[in-house]
Amino acid sequence: QPGLRAVKVGDAGSDYTERLAGYADAVAAQVRDLSGFIVKQGSPSCGLAQVKVYAGALGSAAEDAPPVPEGIGIFTARLRQLHPWLPVAEEGCLEDPQLRRRFVSRVLALHRQQTRHG
Repeated sequence: QPGLRAVKVGDAGSDYTERLAGYADAVAAQVRDLSGFIVKQGSPSCGLAQVKVYAGALGSAAEDAPPVPEGIGIFTARLRQLHPWLPVAEEGCLEDPQLRRRFVSRVLALHRQQTRHG
């Protein structure tokens, strides 16, 4: 999602993009100790899918256009860019037994691999 910015709606001067990316970098430095990550569903910083993207964030002239649910949160995008193998799930998905089981299986598999290879 190149060019997307995390700003407060109606206040483009309140840009949080670099702070979120910096925080993701700090977490990524510790990720070797993590086997999975759960993020907040729909969050502009942490959502994994269908995060609302406003026209202004896409460089559109239609600033008042309704948001479209097609983005990924800035923090989560950066974390996935740095560690694409890390299992990541939105907390809402974990309510579904099958999705939860799949996520936990991926976390446990990665944890076993991490503990074998120190």
